[in-house]
Amino acid sequence: MRHIKRTLYILLSILLTIFFARAFESREKMPLGAEHQIILKKDFSVTRDQSLDWAGYQALEQEVFQEFEAKIEARSHETSQLSRHSAKGANNPNRLANNWNLSYKVEPARELKGSAVLIHGLTDSPYSMKATAHIFSEAGLETFVPRMPGHGFNTGSLTSRDKEDWLGAVSLSVRAADTAREPGQPLIIGGYSNGAVLALRYAIECDTKNLPCPDRLLLMSPAISVTKFAWLGRLHRFVSWMPYFSQFRWESIYPEVDSFKFTSFPKSAGFEAASLASDIPEVLEDSNLKLPPILAFQSVVDATVSTKAIVAFFKRQNGSDHELVIYDMNRFQHFSEWIKAEIRDLKTFKQSAPLPMTVTILSNESTSDRTIAEYKLNRGELEYEITSTNLAWPKTVYSLSHIAIPFSPDDEQYGVNGSAIGTYSPSGEHGIISLAPGYFQRLRYNPFFEYQKERIERWLAEALTAE
Repeated sequence: MRHIKRTLYILLSILLTIFFARAFESREKMPLGAEHQIILKKDFSVTRDQSLDWAGYQALEQEVFQEFEAKIEARSHETSQLSRHSAKGANNPNRLANNWNLSYKVEPARELKGSAVLIHGLTDSPYSMKATAHIFSEAGLETFVPRMPGHGFNTGSLTSRDKEDWLGAVSLSVRAADTAREPGQPLIIGGYSNGAVLALRYAIECDTKNLPCPDRLLLMSPAISVTKFAWLGRLHRFVSWMPYFSQFRWESIYPEVDSFKFTSFPKSAGFEAASLASDIPEVLEDSNLKLPPILAFQSVVDATVSTKAIVAFFKRQNGSDHELVIYDMNRFQHFSEWIKAEIRDLKTFKQSAPLPMTVTILSNESTSDRTIAEYKLNRGELEYEITSTNLAWPKTVYSLSHIAIPFSPDDEQYGVNGSAIGTYSPSGEHGIISLAPGYFQRLRYNPFFEYQKERIERWLAEALTAE
């Protein structure tokens, strides 16, 4: 017993040493600015504002906007000219024709055929759903794109809202979409990253909560995987309440230079996203729930979520017409020799066939060039249908990224010629600029967005015809 106690004391000492070492290390991060410290108290709270309708939610956003403008103006001396919060800065979203950080609705471009809700991701904004909302509009869907609580204004406010607030905003938006459609018309819910998980959670719970349920789900880079160590995201609170360790609350702290996405990442937000995702497997296993047909898009290499976990999720679904579209890495031989990670190979899916869902993979026709073929393994089948396409990898792109999926190459912010700072390719000595090199290396647009658009259009046409 004495030896056991001694071992436990040693382990505890090691853990405490590591914990405080990390706490002191956090002080080397960039100092917190006004955007990291301001909390917007008027932002949507499910315990206070759950009775709001869509118009009421947008009116509340205007109050939050005024609250933020007053607070940031009082500390304007702390913002740089490149900051999204600089009144005269090029990255201030208020200087653009439309501030896409706020909730918006896109009217159908033709006769109303249904309604939809599209949900953005964590640290993101409704801007990321703009291109997809246009696809839905062209199909005849009245599309609601809500701003999730804690987003859109400043990254510090993200620390004051949780998954229940996000789910409350989703429910509010779906109620609005349900009212907008005619009887018998379909209701479709889509989401990107954490927004995809929110869409999935809503679809799982809607029937038991007597809420309108979706007829189909669109998921892009769905963040349904969760690390077993997600609970560590709250341990910082033991010391971060002290101003000396305030930076320990943040996983990363960078200048807020993106008009429509937070650059810094608070640990509390990561914990909430992980908690949201961790509930899904348990709910699915404890019920005989049948989800509506799902169309999902995912990069085979994703630094944010596990593609393996997403595939495992689809393998557990039976009885519905689900399809997972995977963007493979560029297997052109000049790139494949550099890749250090073990990357899922096409034969992996074939070895586990037949599958309960359809898997479509965009991958090189061969390692000798950059041309793309479509490899489709239909549900219940054993062999791929291989179809040549007119697609090819851009010369300098070796894979898609988690954040690239919903943006087209023509996007004015994140496209090939986009104005966002993240699209730059600065060169020089390392360790000089405050933004990490990986910030600029990460691809911000989807070279195959036109393929994705056509695939979504066909899927929507099937949904509208079926109804």
